[in-house]
Amino acid sequence: MKLVQKIFIFLFLTSSLANADNFPESYFEKELKKINQTVSIDLKDIKPGEILEVNALGRVVLIYRRTAKDLNYLFNNYGGDVVDPLNKNWKKAVNFRPSTLDSVWNKVLSDTQEQYELKQDRSLLRDYMIVLGHSPFSSCAIYTRPKPTHKHAVFYDICKRTEYDASGRVLKNTGYSELDTFNLHIPPYKVIDYTKIELGLKTASKHDQSEQNDKIDYSGLTPQEKLWLAAQNNDFEIIKKSIQQGANPSKIEYRGNALDYAITGSSYEVVTYLLGKGAKQTPVTKDMIEIVGRYEIYQLLKLPKNN
Repeated sequence: MKLVQKIFIFLFLTSSLANADNFPESYFEKELKKINQTVSIDLKDIKPGEILEVNALGRVVLIYRRTAKDLNYLFNNYGGDVVDPLNKNWKKAVNFRPSTLDSVWNKVLSDTQEQYELKQDRSLLRDYMIVLGHSPFSSCAIYTRPKPTHKHAVFYDICKRTEYDASGRVLKNTGYSELDTFNLHIPPYKVIDYTKIELGLKTASKHDQSEQNDKIDYSGLTPQEKLWLAAQNNDFEIIKKSIQQGANPSKIEYRGNALDYAITGSSYEVVTYLLGKGAKQTPVTKDMIEIVGRYEIYQLLKLPKNN
């Protein structure tokens, strides 16, 4: 359970307060505002092999300065060490975890990621690699070289023990599963000069929740699986249909139950509906409330606030 809490807290600790009558719309607005606020980053003091961790755009961003060894590998000896050398899976990776909390970033990455994938080293600057600081597959924090086993490893997923090279590509035989072929995500940025970048978007990105719900593929899922997914995405009609078909609002998946998912992904109306259908609190319910700052739900559930 501690690992689950760490994953959620890492990804969403920066989420803003949400009012009972306008979640998740208020969340979308504030996340888009963060991403549309540009942040200038000076790179000149980063030495080869070092990493700069930046809190920007509502996320952790990692900026790594490549070594001569990294550059030689990427531009001269690059071969069969990585799982997806041509980045064929980047679109699948962007949409791997559909949910209200991820949907804004999924939209932004869908619009911006391809420009980096077209480059051999996945970077606009030869000497630097800029990635988001969480795994597209496990959602866990990404670190640099804690215990590398592959000679070209730079980035490391502490949960899955997957390793990535200096371009953020998944390296073979380092803990990845057949599903885990997702190279690290790259945040939107532009180059100011050789030692300075600007993170973020100057042109406002848009988010349409109805469009997000239309993209969700429920085919092949059981009513219970549909309920969990719909609760993450404020899809009230599917939530009601799933329960009518026998789905249990209190049944726990590895990250919580439908109530927990609704707290971080659906409206106040959905939360109250699930409670009316018998949804029970779980050991992570308080953490879910804290993650999105929906403190009015404490009163609804008659829970004391976390310290």
